[in-house]
Amino acid sequence: MRNTTARTVAGVSIAALAATLVGTAAQATSTEDASSVVFSSLPAEAPASYPSIGFNARSTLAVGDIVELAGANRMLDQIEVSLNSWACESGTGAECVSTPGSSYTHPVTATVYAVDGEGAAAAPSAVLAELTQDVDVPFRPSANAEECGEGASTWHDAALDTCQNGFSFPVTFDFSATATPLPDEVVVAFSTYTSKNSDLAKGPYDSLNIDLGDTSASVGTDSDIDSIVIDAYAPVGYNDDGEAGLGALRQDLGWTGYAPVFSISATPVPSIASTLIDFEDASDSASADGGLSGVSIVESTDELAAAGGCYYATAPVIEYNADVFTRFGGYASAFPAHGWFSSADFYFDTQSEAGQFQWSLGVNGTDGAHQRDFVFTVGTAGEGTWTAGASNNAANSTPFIGGYGEDPATITESGWYSLGASFYEQDGLLYVDMRVVDATDSVLKQWTLGGNAADTINVAVGGNRYGWLVNNSFEGLAIDNVLLNADRPAAGCEDDVTPTVYTSSFTDVPDTHPFYKHISWLSQSGITYGYANGGFGPSDEISRGQVAAFLYKMAGSPAWTPPAESPFADVSTSNVFYKHITWMANEGITYGVGDGSRFGVSNDLNRGQMAAFLYKLAGSPEYTPPATPTFDDVPTTHTFYKHIEWLAESGIASGYASGGYGPSDDVTRGQMAVFLFKLNGVLL
Repeated sequence: MRNTTARTVAGVSIAALAATLVGTAAQATSTEDASSVVFSSLPAEAPASYPSIGFNARSTLAVGDIVELAGANRMLDQIEVSLNSWACESGTGAECVSTPGSSYTHPVTATVYAVDGEGAAAAPSAVLAELTQDVDVPFRPSANAEECGEGASTWHDAALDTCQNGFSFPVTFDFSATATPLPDEVVVAFSTYTSKNSDLAKGPYDSLNIDLGDTSASVGTDSDIDSIVIDAYAPVGYNDDGEAGLGALRQDLGWTGYAPVFSISATPVPSIASTLIDFEDASDSASADGGLSGVSIVESTDELAAAGGCYYATAPVIEYNADVFTRFGGYASAFPAHGWFSSADFYFDTQSEAGQFQWSLGVNGTDGAHQRDFVFTVGTAGEGTWTAGASNNAANSTPFIGGYGEDPATITESGWYSLGASFYEQDGLLYVDMRVVDATDSVLKQWTLGGNAADTINVAVGGNRYGWLVNNSFEGLAIDNVLLNADRPAAGCEDDVTPTVYTSSFTDVPDTHPFYKHISWLSQSGITYGYANGGFGPSDEISRGQVAAFLYKMAGSPAWTPPAESPFADVSTSNVFYKHITWMANEGITYGVGDGSRFGVSNDLNRGQMAAFLYKLAGSPEYTPPATPTFDDVPTTHTFYKHIEWLAESGIASGYASGGYGPSDDVTRGQMAVFLFKLNGVLL
């Protein structure tokens, strides 16, 4: 038996930094995975025809608006716009004749831009997404002299008993395949070709208009109700007669009561995958994909115990190369609603000779390229004192020694220290809180970097990119618990063990997957056998029925004879999960949903329900939750308050960088593997 003293080491712990932690769940979503509307100026009841701008009649190339999005969903899904057809299949005016259902095909383009500037100076900037599609444009109905009067050119809408010249119709653009993250404010514009703005001959498309509604946005906000954006090549296209310029998509004033009629739908931005590199198994140093490359795994000794567990890593001398590097769970090109955080433990020895190391956390751009580095610089002059600072720069030339930045921390005691950083959005820009934390979970120093005007969220800034030991003067620098969006283990090593080797046969869970260890454990423990196709489905939402099977098996598949009559209306006795669900009910782990008559067997499990299930599976241990909530979206009156607080205090799950827990967010199968793996550690 080795030294069994459990060590409380420096780190980003739940107690110290609950308000800044991002949950362990990878690919976590908002309350619904389904697309939701983030902007809409569509009325509750659409008229037969709106006032409209004719692309050809007003010598206009494009029409749109500057809008602010609502909600948290920011992955562009669909845009719907109301267009207006004035073209007849044959004839014009009172001689207009159209076969019901007849149409022609014509290309229409929807473009989404970032916004540069504010207020009257706001203008479209970078193109975020653009989609051109061939639209089936209906011909407007025939003129109806009987209902609209002799010689009338208008058609009659029987449902509304009105006569109209134009015929409004919706067009939906499906952007879901573009994987486009959206900032909070965007310009959306619509354009098409006519005989005036292209080399096309005259045709029905010359009578294609874009609708203007007189209602305010029902979802999101029109940034300026008196302004829309127009690109016209003649003065007639603008209310200001082109005084502010022609041939550019820009704001045009005097449009109060009139705005393009469209909506934007978006899906949640996936949370960045959780990764814990704790060097307790050999794969943690095998590759930069899910591990930290270039290091050696070392067993704890009485002289130097690991920061957590039985093993840590040592790094060689580095002179501006990428030998010691991790991509964590992979690069991310979209900024998640709650941001993310990262931490790594380093051992500072006051007996060390003079030297320095630099640990950099990289941020990815929306284009997949490198965007920005946030660098910890830590060193000693060899006189018993260490200095730690934060900046955006690393030394890239001899002698590979960098500056410590403003207001560095001074450290005078040997021990493990955590270098942690929380990445978040503020006023549309990237900010990062960087901190050094000691062995008592005290933040010795925190620096806030960011606010660079070039680092606009979901325009330039995407998500996580890497962790990188850029420079290192110390041969054998001790490192432990390199993590991203994960809880750091702090328990000491209690038994002589070797690193656990986890294996998985699932076709969709490679050994570089951030949840490889947890899913492999789930499989090796007999809790899951995956899908019939050989996969596990780590990103699939887990249903309450599937969870019932997991919990039953984790409990050891106890002897249980299910009742002859189901206690839940939606769970038949022939249901594949019937035995597991009724066992849960008998054990008091579940009382169903709603009034208790249903279990919700096919419903996705959310994080609140998960907390309750795990708390009860653990035997409902005695626990008094804190008087002050840890998470700002879980008040003391919340149904799952006690269960969530217990889960957090037990180190099984944490919250988001925004300070919330997301009790209504769905849980994926991969995330559930992580939660059960950690619960198993608590119960052992």
